[in-house]
Amino acid sequence: MDHAHVKPGTTMDCFGALCHSASSMQYISNQDVGGDADAWLAWWAENRSKSQEAWITDGFRTRGFEIDVPPTAGQIPVLLEVLGNTETNELTAIPVEMKHNAFRCLRDSGFEPVAYALSNRSDSAEVERGLKEYARRERQWPSSSGVGVLPFGTKIDDWNGMQLPTMLTTRFQITAHALVFGPVLIGLAMLICSFRRKMYT
Repeated sequence: MDHAHVKPGTTMDCFGALCHSASSMQYISNQDVGGDADAWLAWWAENRSKSQEAWITDGFRTRGFEIDVPPTAGQIPVLLEVLGNTETNELTAIPVEMKHNAFRCLRDSGFEPVAYALSNRSDSAEVERGLKEYARRERQWPSSSGVGVLPFGTKIDDWNGMQLPTMLTTRFQITAHALVFGPVLIGLAMLICSFRRKMYT
């Protein structure tokens, strides 16, 4: 959190100068202290020394979920239930930032939904919905995209071990630029020389 830009007494919600900063902090920290800058500054003063994993763990704990970050195998059903929860009551519904972090914890710990579904029979409708929701989110934000990958996750480089196509190599780029701009620059130089000769004759 760049607290230098957060001024006491201001708002961080969509009506303030720091538009959407509060919601960004909710997704990053897995916690919600509101849209008030003072509340977030107080939270930052207390939690700045903790890791993001600790913030996310604390956020789950405030809702009654004991989940380690990264999660253990036994905590996977709980994360899937968080993802699959369809409660709409504003007071009891699982917030979107918590669902987002449940997804990230699963994705970045190497969770394999198909293997899990084949080896774990579940009577919980929420776990079933959670598997579907995980698959939907994984299509949108695969770990290979690098978006929101947690510190313990592995950022996959799709180009790793692959040779660059010829057109993307530095040598090809320099040659292409020389062939395109070289004649233009030579022509321009000849026009300037011709113009100067006429001026002095």
